[in-house]
Amino acid sequence: MGTDRRGVVHSLTTTDAAASEINQLPHLVHGDERALYGDRAYWSEADRQACEAAGIKYRMTRRGTAHHPLSERWRQINRARSSVRARSEFVFQVVKCQWKHTKVRYRGLAKNTAQVFTLFALTNLFLVRHRWAPA
Repeated sequence: MGTDRRGVVHSLTTTDAAASEINQLPHLVHGDERALYGDRAYWSEADRQACEAAGIKYRMTRRGTAHHPLSERWRQINRARSSVRARSEFVFQVVKCQWKHTKVRYRGLAKNTAQVFTLFALTNLFLVRHRWAPA
């Protein structure tokens, strides 16, 4: 799922459970991004260099290894990036709490994709409802 800074979903992709999330990143960007935020599962040096060449700030949280743990500075940077990313995670809370969608209900990717697209479109309307309310 790709969102803007306000948390409104602009792109969405669904796959079966065997597909990795990191492979979906090219399907989620639309070209007008100024920054990309994501959790540590999305960190890739090749993607970082490609974003840097395109003028996009690559703000994925970094991950340490057993031999090279993250420094305190990078932990603080990750925490700041996570607070920005939390706005896009709020969309999942709306889908789960408002629309009671906690697990897929149909067999087959096509039916579940149609339902997820509908739920996220409805969530977008829910998130921007205060802008459309009469004064």
